[in-house]
Amino acid sequence: MKIFISTWTIMLLLVTCSVGQASDREGVQQVSAPDFSERVAKGNGQLIDVRTSGEFETGHIAGASLIDFYGTDYRDRLAQLDKNVPVYIYCRSGNRSGKTVALLKELGFVEIVNLEGGLIEWQKAGFSLVN
Repeated sequence: MKIFISTWTIMLLLVTCSVGQASDREGVQQVSAPDFSERVAKGNGQLIDVRTSGEFETGHIAGASLIDFYGTDYRDRLAQLDKNVPVYIYCRSGNRSGKTVALLKELGFVEIVNLEGGLIEWQKAGFSLVN
């Protein structure tokens, strides 16, 4: 009986893990600061900061456009982006950008790259911000 339960537990874990990996293969990538920096440097995407305007003014990644997560036009501005061009997205810690990733998927975006850990990890990795 213990072998049966153990076998089913392992099978369930394998299925659960593969489902999570499938969502990553469907256009959403969570990447480290160095990887994010390399991708953004290639210049073939839309770099979006979803923090507030006050946060943005204190420093942001060069070339980023602000779409305030709390703004009344947040969803509309995201919907106006080109769905076929990669979207590089970040916030302070990864929370707001993580929620934005879900909305971008719902809106039909093809490739979404989220900065894992947000600007906190960006700065820990030694990357700078511009004002």
